Amino acid sequence: MLALVVLGTTVVFVQNLGRVVVDPALTFFVALAHLGFVVLVEPRSVSEARWRGGAHLRCNRSRFLSKGVVAIGLGAGPPVLYLLATGGGE
Repeated sequence: MLALVVLGTTVVFVQNLGRVVVDPALTFFVALAHLGFVVLVEPRSVSEARWRGGAHLRCNRSRFLSKGVVAIGLGAGPPVLYLLATGGGE
């Protein structure tokens, strides 16, 4: 809560608030790809195990088409860090 108050009272943040534009398609496909990765790693049900087959890859392609090379880092960063932290690549 304190961080929210400090950020909200920062002049530079308030001045640039209107100029920041979030790419909704990129945000959607990155979030969906991360969800697909979570389901890929640990499915909770049989239906999730079936869903994971191609959803993660389709999201990766759509993410790349929405923003280009930037999307590769945004989508690959957290899964790679997770696999490195848990030793999932062994």
